[in-house]
Amino acid sequence: MRSLATIALSVVLLSGCGTPEAASDQAQQEPPEVETPQEQENVPEGDGGGNLGESIDQLDVAPETDEDSYDRDAFGDYDRDAQLSQNQSEFDDCDGYYSRYDDVCHTSADDVDVDIDETVARAEAWRSGAHSWGETELDAFGGDPANLSVMTSSVNRHEKSDNDPTAWTPQTRECEYAEQWVTVKLDYELTADQAEVDALEAMAAGC
Repeated sequence: MRSLATIALSVVLLSGCGTPEAASDQAQQEPPEVETPQEQENVPEGDGGGNLGESIDQLDVAPETDEDSYDRDAFGDYDRDAQLSQNQSEFDDCDGYYSRYDDVCHTSADDVDVDIDETVARAEAWRSGAHSWGETELDAFGGDPANLSVMTSSVNRHEKSDNDPTAWTPQTRECEYAEQWVTVKLDYELTADQAEVDALEAMAAGC
């Protein structure tokens, strides 16, 4: 039989296994915060077009002007081949040239089938302030890839043309189109008329 002294010594040794420092560290550790299912249900999946709406609010609202003085040739030109190549890199699921705003993959780059479209058309830009630009700005706008997209020729020429979002919106990627439109207008400090802003806000509400 173990002596009482031996048992007492064992108790003392066991009680000393946890150091004061370790006990203090454990006391300071707090369990991680975990969202309850109810809290997680209330987290929105998107911003509801909030960022786009904020950008729209930054547009300078003014009526269109100087339509009669419009000169398409005053603008610089774009590199068609470069835009087609960029399109193939960006949309490699399409074995050809992808018109993203009507969701058509074209196997031919012939201009009968495919245009390089300016989202904010030159005529629209002219009416929105470009009429007062110098040669440098006109050249930059005409060749800016940020304003260019491959588009089905018939859609570009017979539906979109130089219309703003009050008269034409794409069949697909409407939010992307609105974002591109607003970005170009802000980058070039172009104005937007009130009907245009209203149309953009309606688009943003669905994003």
